[in-house]
Amino acid sequence: MAVTRFNVFAGLAGMYLVR
Repeated sequence: MAVTRFNVFAGLAGMYLVR
């Protein structure tokens, strides 16, 4: 639950940072 939401947020932030 919370882990999934955090995972999604982390993925989005990571992709944005990588970009």
